[in-house]
Amino acid sequence: MDLMQKRVDLGLIDPGNLNRYYMYYNIDPLNQFLSNIPKYDLPITKTETVYVESKNISQGKLREVGFKITRSKDNATFIIVDNFLKLDNSIGWSTQKSFRFNNRTKSEDFLDNRITDLDKDYKYIQTKDLYSYLYKYEGNFELYTNIMQLLKSQEVSNVTMSMEFMSNANWEDNKVYLMDIFTNYGELIWHNPYRTSISFKGFSESLSFNFRYVSLTNSNNYREYCSKEEHHQFVYNKFDKKFKEEFKELITKFKIKVNEFTYGIDYNTKEEEC
Repeated sequence: MDLMQKRVDLGLIDPGNLNRYYMYYNIDPLNQFLSNIPKYDLPITKTETVYVESKNISQGKLREVGFKITRSKDNATFIIVDNFLKLDNSIGWSTQKSFRFNNRTKSEDFLDNRITDLDKDYKYIQTKDLYSYLYKYEGNFELYTNIMQLLKSQEVSNVTMSMEFMSNANWEDNKVYLMDIFTNYGELIWHNPYRTSISFKGFSESLSFNFRYVSLTNSNNYREYCSKEEHHQFVYNKFDKKFKEEFKELITKFKIKVNEFTYGIDYNTKEEEC
């Protein structure tokens, strides 16, 4: 049975609800189908045989800690996926009854794979549920500070040490610190010999971006990476001095007397439209 017929049989689409460019899914059956994807029960022993569907996790790291990797889903204890698909505006457009993916996305590939595998007895796990099993350190503000001090020296051995720390840490919950490291020292890291090591190469390939070209030039660029209050405070502290200097220059330039002025942290993770 082909994939299109499976979509119809599952009630995910109506045969007449197609056009040349987009496929419209029935949103309630689609949500039900996604919620029924069989998840692998935690905890993990790190001796499991795994199939890696995700492109955002290092296979080298998996092997290092004890996992065995197979190229056959049938031989896998569980299949590693990026995440369990959630329907939102970032991947598509929805009405009360239908959902349409934005062109062709990784999310739709994920859905097609689950439909194709429906008759199999597979279990799935998200990459974020594996991080605690792979890394030695928690990628937090303390580790960020230590790494930045090592990088600031620009000594090859210190840079190498910082990269070892970086590649052995879980930054999932504190990505803003990792992005700041790359913003300030991405080029220095790129030219360090340790970049081609198995450990760091696996780490960098698991990222969804090229670290060499990360450039967060102002506080607004950091907005999407702030998921905790401490992240917002970090960005605020980082740019507060610059804001005060530019504000002072502005009122001087335009000969403005400020009688009363207060400001605080903007906790929005998306830029508000004017």
